[in-house]
Amino acid sequence: MKQTDLDILLREGEGSMLEYKESFSPSFARDLAAFANSSGQR
Repeated sequence: MKQTDLDILLREGEGSMLEYKESFSPSFARDLAAFANSSGQR
């Protein structure tokens, strides 16, 4: 990822495709799977 890509993500903020995390929690794997499945495609 380039710095410009990161700048764009930070500027756009959280949404259905991006969620900021301060640290890894025990539910991280579940959260990651939920995002991976959010578009309904398999």
